[in-house]
Amino acid sequence: MQNNEVSELLNPAFCALLYSSIVDGYNSKALKKIPLYLPYILIPIILHKESRLVLPKTAASKFHLWLQNEPQIVVGLTERVNGLEPYISKSSLLLRGQGIIDLDEDFRVSLIDNKKINKMIKNAEYISEYTFAAKKLGVICGRFNCESTMLALLGIKL
Repeated sequence: MQNNEVSELLNPAFCALLYSSIVDGYNSKALKKIPLYLPYILIPIILHKESRLVLPKTAASKFHLWLQNEPQIVVGLTERVNGLEPYISKSSLLLRGQGIIDLDEDFRVSLIDNKKINKMIKNAEYISEYTFAAKKLGVICGRFNCESTMLALLGIKL
């Protein structure tokens, strides 16, 4: 990717749309709200073209079976997570500052203003590939409902 393209993709507004799409998908299926750290792990998967392209066809797919069939997802993931952390942090601050997300006492994220996000996504068709993938990955992870196992399968240590 060229530097200009990287800076465009990693701007806080774009990352905020991915972040909120992941939160929306995850929270629609999980027993608990999404933990604060999980979008930091999932956004690098969405931004990595080779990973995004091998997402399951449907959100009904099983997380562990998907990773078993696509083991290359975890290759380099830790480095991508570490490299993207500042950008994702800025997007999280943007979402909190705009009153779109909130944190509870357990550092779990809730989406407060879904209408605002959906309007932005609808008005920016060129990002639909990313936001659709982000929401689908959120749903898949939300259905898995075992965060520690998910981290282990992804090779991530907190």
